[in-house]
Amino acid sequence: RQCRRPRRRLEDAAHPVRQRQNLYGRDDKLETLFEAVLVGRQHAIIHGSRGSGKTSLAQVFGDYADQEGAVVIYTACEASTCFADLIRPYLGFIPDSCIPFVEKHSFRNERDALLAGDFGPRMVVDLFSRLTADCQIILILDEFDRVEDGEVNSQIATLMKLLSDARLPVQMLLVGIAQTVEEL
Repeated sequence: RQCRRPRRRLEDAAHPVRQRQNLYGRDDKLETLFEAVLVGRQHAIIHGSRGSGKTSLAQVFGDYADQEGAVVIYTACEASTCFADLIRPYLGFIPDSCIPFVEKHSFRNERDALLAGDFGPRMVVDLFSRLTADCQIILILDEFDRVEDGEVNSQIATLMKLLSDARLPVQMLLVGIAQTVEEL
């Protein structure tokens, strides 16, 4: 009788990995993300060529960050989208636990107004300024390279700057195909 070895699923570019033990050769990048985003509360950008494991790295990071108590909200970007349409899905998933009790009503009213209309980075920062300082929200924008409108890219950069300047508990992780950060 011959002993059979269990079959191991091969990972490929078409199927991002979801578990840290399957993310081969990326431990240093994962540790850098942990240190920068979870500990340092900085924004981050993952870029590289198609099929290089960017989405896998972001998803494994997101799962770990979630286990560490961060609220991780993930979406893939669409090519022809405005700033408000890109950010709107994130606003709907902010849990009540991140909003101080005395701010819940005004936060919901302000969020509902944003969900129904057009808005820019400053209005998002104003809304996020109502969050509790002890929560941590990480917004992952995957396939950011698909965004075609340069104005949207500029507004995302402005949002990241305003969030950092205000020291709010919200970090952004942009993921996309590019050779350099500037290219993304």
